[in-house]
Amino acid sequence: MSSNSQLHLTNDSFLYACQSEFAARTKKDGTFKSHIRFEAFLLGDYKRPGQATMRDFSELVNAITAHHAQATPQFRRNESLNLDTVSYFTCAIATLFADLEEACKVVFGLGLPIIPSEPPEYSAEAPLSNALIQKRNQYLSNTRTAEATATAYEAFPLKEVTVAEEALQSSIWSCEVWDTIADAIHSKLGQYADTAMGFAYWKYQETHAKAEIDWRVRPPVGEAYAKAFKPMQRSARGERGDRGDRHGRDGRGGAKGPGADRRPAHDKPRAERGERTERGDRGEVRSSEHRPQHTEAQADHRSRGVATREAPRGALESGERQHRRRENFAPEGGDSPRREHRRERAERPSGQGSVPTSSEAQLQDALQEVQSAIAALKQNPGRGEVALKPNNSFIRRQQHSLAVELGFDTESRGEGRERGVVIRSPGLPG
Repeated sequence: MSSNSQLHLTNDSFLYACQSEFAARTKKDGTFKSHIRFEAFLLGDYKRPGQATMRDFSELVNAITAHHAQATPQFRRNESLNLDTVSYFTCAIATLFADLEEACKVVFGLGLPIIPSEPPEYSAEAPLSNALIQKRNQYLSNTRTAEATATAYEAFPLKEVTVAEEALQSSIWSCEVWDTIADAIHSKLGQYADTAMGFAYWKYQETHAKAEIDWRVRPPVGEAYAKAFKPMQRSARGERGDRGDRHGRDGRGGAKGPGADRRPAHDKPRAERGERTERGDRGEVRSSEHRPQHTEAQADHRSRGVATREAPRGALESGERQHRRRENFAPEGGDSPRREHRRERAERPSGQGSVPTSSEAQLQDALQEVQSAIAALKQNPGRGEVALKPNNSFIRRQQHSLAVELGFDTESRGEGRERGVVIRSPGLPG
């Protein structure tokens, strides 16, 4: 690749490159080979707690994302890219999700779940995840004793339920796991959080199979099926197409077919250049020599402003229509009503009259709280950390991103509605 060549990347091509890197480094036995893996997984010395909890899984996910925040290349603005830097970045994204996959297998006994296309309601306290971890703990403790059963570990269902309830349990557990992962990614990866979550949705989101089109019946219509039909080769009626028009000429203006050199009987000869023509009452073509001159009576009518047959169209309009037209024009010495209204809108300050929604105001207050907390930590470094007000997951992610961009560490604490962001000084142990 020459130094003068440019590298063009689209969103889909980048995500596909990450998936290709993930598939290339995954071996047949399920192991993932990369030198930038999480150290405990790279060396194989990670020990699962005997009585693991959802908190252990959350701490493991935070440790993995913090490791990859250091291992991922940090690009500067307007920095030129080449194949080496892009390949390293795609490898970092693929390795991140390989480590998250391993963490999920270690704690739950299952890989990363599929993100449901229509997420159900779930609790931030993750009751299903805790129940699944307890079931995994019990299974591992039984297999280490002499009374180990020969039955394979089956995560779902957690109890005797119907097939629909089992699917609902799996969807709720998926939301609990991905909420924990998304919280850690937005907290640690900063500007690359959206890129990482974009790959997560591209790889793990549920997709529905599209129904095949039955061409034996009347085909469906609409934009969704437009690409399935070939464009019509024939032109519309009255336009010149590939098959030629009714005069025997082809679409490019040339002659086509037998008799193409003949002039149609209904085509009248044109007058010579510079000679004005008009049609008489019988349709014959007459030159300007034979045009009748205006009579004295018609000239007299024109001089007095009387509407004649050749008068302009506006002179024959009704009074109501003329009245409407006058409304749109400016009176003497002023602007028209429409122009006055446009000038008032242009002079009005931007944003005047628009009331922000409650969610927008809540987000602005939450981001302002981050700025105040960071100012307090800079003024008093010995304070260590500042806890923000509890908020929902969307606002917490925005607070994480802003604090990380400003060079501070963050984490989420609390359960349920009491969960909020804590901002710590850089380098302070969690």
